[in-house]
Amino acid sequence: MKRPLITTIESLQNPRIKQAMRLRDASTRRQTGRFLIDGDREIALAEQHGIELEIVYIAAESTRLSPSHATAASQHSIAAPLQPVSQ
Repeated sequence: MKRPLITTIESLQNPRIKQAMRLRDASTRRQTGRFLIDGDREIALAEQHGIELEIVYIAAESTRLSPSHATAASQHSIAAPLQPVSQ
């Protein structure tokens, strides 16, 4: 599956990043019914157990340095959009 090219998020002030960071708070997770999953292995396990991913944030630097990060979505058959984020 070919994915469209997405612009890298470069600011912590980006509303999508702010929304994701709010999920560190338990009350926000309860209110929204959403949570964060961190790490390739955990993402793969979540999908194996039927968790539908909305979006996968990846380090933009990792995609340039390591082809394995850039292809992680296809290796795990991740259907969610990938969003590069600068560190």
